[in-house]
Amino acid sequence: ILSVAEIEAGQMKLAPVDFEVAAFLHEAVRRYNRLAEAKHTRVVLETDVSGKIRGDPQRLRQVIDNLLSNAVKYSPQGSVVRVFAEQVGSGGWRIKVQDQGPGILEKDRPRLFQDFARLSARPTGGEKSTGLGLAIARRVVEAHTGQIGAENQPGEGTTFWFEIP
Repeated sequence: ILSVAEIEAGQMKLAPVDFEVAAFLHEAVRRYNRLAEAKHTRVVLETDVSGKIRGDPQRLRQVIDNLLSNAVKYSPQGSVVRVFAEQVGSGGWRIKVQDQGPGILEKDRPRLFQDFARLSARPTGGEKSTGLGLAIARRVVEAHTGQIGAENQPGEGTTFWFEIP
């Protein structure tokens, strides 16, 4: 809630630096594998990338943490959450998190990145949700002049992605 208030007040400050994409993603995958163990779920980095991204690593960590947390939260026990990264444009990056959850219903899509949005899907292990994570992620990505979105794969879950130019 404090993050949303800070963002809404126009007081979110970015401290952009160049940092290694691979190290950033390896660390995120390592953190979430520990959390996913309780559900016998694995988080894997599917791409071997090299290069730098320019952004605020602490703020972008909020984004990747939210996407990974949701992927683990909404995927069934024993599933695999996959993380991908690819260069786009002239030096930008697209980072994707693919889950094996139920997907997003069409009726829920307009509210997906809104404050306090609680959608039809329910966490598979009884985890709690504030409905703020994706809204914060959207604002952080937009502050980096990037984009965020989600794509359903019928019967295979959802892929959330964000792009930082």
